[in-house]
Amino acid sequence: MDIQLFVKSKNDGSPQNLVIPLEHQLVLGRGPDSPVALEGTAISREHLALQLEAGTVFAIDLSNNGSWIDGKRLPRNQKHRIEDGTTIDLPGYAIEVRLVLPPATDVSRGEAPAPTKTAVVTRPVGAIPSEEESSARSRGSPFSSLVGSFTFLEKFLMLLALISFALLITYSMS
Repeated sequence: MDIQLFVKSKNDGSPQNLVIPLEHQLVLGRGPDSPVALEGTAISREHLALQLEAGTVFAIDLSNNGSWIDGKRLPRNQKHRIEDGTTIDLPGYAIEVRLVLPPATDVSRGEAPAPTKTAVVTRPVGAIPSEEESSARSRGSPFSSLVGSFTFLEKFLMLLALISFALLITYSMS
């Protein structure tokens, strides 16, 4: 089954519209493996899982900062059934989930289902890595993969900490 995600940033209103295959589980967050680029200090690397079980889609909150459906906070690590058109709120984002069902077939005439196409429609909110970028990242060192998973703010704060540490060492030696 494919799912279509309409992701809207609450900060700047910019949208993403993606169609993604959901075979078993899909984890959304700010981590490098997330198919949707979500940024923000309140977004966990693994924030929300969408899970397919026997044709039913469930949302599972994996975060400390929470996820909401219809204004109700999802209990952490508990399944919540997702219907077509459900909107999930994350810190800074609203995600509308559409279930893309395969086309109906006439089994009595021996028709096989037509293959479904999966495509990224748009991606302006954040940079979703291309296949080349993803394969290059997977070939990189574990350190570069780790650093690549940090947000801009986290990288900036680490740089400030390193500069402060270097200044402390310099002044203590003089």
